[in-house]
Amino acid sequence: MADCTQVSNLVEKYGLVPHTLYPDAYNAESSSRLSKLMTTKLRENALHLRKLAKSKHSSADLLSAKYHMMREMHLILTLMLGPPPSPTKSFTWEYYDSTGKFHSLTTTPLDFAASISSSKAIRTTGADVNSFFSLVNDPRNDYNSLLTVDRLGNVSNGRPVTYVNVEICTLKTAAIAMLRKGIPVFFGSDVGQYSTREG
Repeated sequence: MADCTQVSNLVEKYGLVPHTLYPDAYNAESSSRLSKLMTTKLRENALHLRKLAKSKHSSADLLSAKYHMMREMHLILTLMLGPPPSPTKSFTWEYYDSTGKFHSLTTTPLDFAASISSSKAIRTTGADVNSFFSLVNDPRNDYNSLLTVDRLGNVSNGRPVTYVNVEICTLKTAAIAMLRKGIPVFFGSDVGQYSTREG
């Protein structure tokens, strides 16, 4: 699951496109096969890179192999999800607002994202989504401290993923306050090693 920094990094780099113009592919809505394929391919690539490194190949050879692996991963994602929209290529979105008035908007994904993440955006009820941050409850660490996870970033040169560690009552209070103001809240919990599908 992505946190708000990871989402913000992606939006800042690639922008946004209305769902009607770029609907979800089947593999985006039912992604378990895609996830398994990508995991298997990444593990295969890692083994191959390790073998190359142990056999004393040059850094240039390793970078070339890595480049071809990344191109193959991109090809798989493009085949299964469709080609991604260009962040700087214009699109035209025609829609009716809640009063039935017709609108036509021509913009780019980057400009569209900037327009709806501003403090005047309707969908975020006056909140600047770029100022959001994640709260976490991790009793292994001091409360009211900033935490990060090494190598968790999803965009090169993007903002590092950080969390503010708070007590559970603070987390609950913040979530309730956001919901009362109409601001969406997402929740994640790391329960994989303790979960069971039985019963």
